[in-house]
Amino acid sequence: MVKVSDVRMSFGSHVIFDEVKFNINRGERIGLIGRNGSGKTTLFNLIIGTLKPDGGTISTPKNYRIGGISQQLTFLKQTVLAEACTALHGERIEDIWWVEKVLAGLGFTERDLSKHPEELSGGFQVRLNLAKALIKEPDLLLLDEPNNFLDILSIRWLIRFLRSWGGEFILITHDRGFMDSVVTHTMIIHRGKVRKLGGGTEKLYKQILKEEEIYEKTRLNVEKRQKEVELFINRFRAKARLAGLVQSRIKILQKQEEQQKLKKLKTIDFSFNAAPSPSKYPMHVEHLSFSYGQQYPLLIKDFSVTIAREDRIGVIGKNGKGKSTLLRLLAGELVPLQGRITSHPGLSIGFAGSYADFLQKTGWENEGLQTAPAEPRSPSPFRSSRSDLRRRRAELINERSRVISAVQEKIVGIETMIHSTEEQLDKNNSMIIIASERGSGEEIQMLSKENHSLKNRLSDLYEKLEDALREKEQREAVFDRKLEELSRN
Repeated sequence: MVKVSDVRMSFGSHVIFDEVKFNINRGERIGLIGRNGSGKTTLFNLIIGTLKPDGGTISTPKNYRIGGISQQLTFLKQTVLAEACTALHGERIEDIWWVEKVLAGLGFTERDLSKHPEELSGGFQVRLNLAKALIKEPDLLLLDEPNNFLDILSIRWLIRFLRSWGGEFILITHDRGFMDSVVTHTMIIHRGKVRKLGGGTEKLYKQILKEEEIYEKTRLNVEKRQKEVELFINRFRAKARLAGLVQSRIKILQKQEEQQKLKKLKTIDFSFNAAPSPSKYPMHVEHLSFSYGQQYPLLIKDFSVTIAREDRIGVIGKNGKGKSTLLRLLAGELVPLQGRITSHPGLSIGFAGSYADFLQKTGWENEGLQTAPAEPRSPSPFRSSRSDLRRRRAELINERSRVISAVQEKIVGIETMIHSTEEQLDKNNSMIIIASERGSGEEIQMLSKENHSLKNRLSDLYEKLEDALREKEQREAVFDRKLEELSRN
């Protein structure tokens, strides 16, 4: 059992944790939720020992192993398979089959296994680190956004894997459907405290909301009674015959603890600033083909589509199959080898992902905002607070997508291309985005791996995944049979 007792943690004047207490019991699979900036990643760092609390203790049993996903994309071995095997405790052949099964589940092909890790894309390098964390099988596994760089098929595999996890884990993810499908308990960081409850996220959110409503009603009733008592005291203080009653009321007031009004929590107030669509069909794509060089195969081949007014199009597929490339082609950031893209002259395109590379090169978040065209607009709802803007980008990793969205939102466009920005939004803010898109008159093309977002925005999407899922499950069955044969021998 992991025991967290009276932990306090602050960064300057900003209090993250105020005498936090909770236990992680044997076999518990915990989903950790909370608003962006509430301290979820900080709690991971405290548990794993890379941060020391200002006060309190975190205790674990003897020989209890805690593991997580490495943030360092540095690799020592010459192949993906050899690198993944560094997480093994032994070198038995059945263990190597186990490694291959995990890698296959996370989307690695047989050809990928012989590649040098440096040849992989950044997303697959992150997957490799995730695979190593799973292969190590620690007693407590800390998973911070493990599904960020996974496609839908790999996410489905990871769900099955985590459901069968033999130890404990704590999971951070903005995909509530993913979280609810694997956890036994949900834990929330809220107003500097930590609260744990059996069940999924919705149950805990409802419980917190109910408790705060009761608290606020009680506080208002107490405040009303206090004013009545104060009025009585002031009215009859000078009357000698009522001196005893006045003194008893004064003692009642002195004994009562003041209940502070709950601080209003920030949410974004957001709606798309959509201009009327200039055409019934604002964009036509004809026979589009693209590759990243003559030595590489075509990533997109003979692709055609017509985008109609108010279309909402989901782009799905495995990582590395060209989803982001397609959006960049439509946004005009890449030039096709063949084919053409015809847009209405009045069409303005906003592409959220196009500012990510720029922001990674700059040291300060507000520099990104200064690059957008100056328009007499209301303040962006994605804007971070002044104190946040003075913090380095590395300290605000979950706010990065908000800044990208803030820049994109400053450009008034009819067609908006959203590149998985909801992955970094908390539950309340992502629901506001969904509601806003439904009421928007824009054509929205969406690249998303978050099941809840896709279900809310698109229809008939999951029927197309059934064949791919069956094929993946068949490949897993082959690995299971080989593992069983090896264990018998």
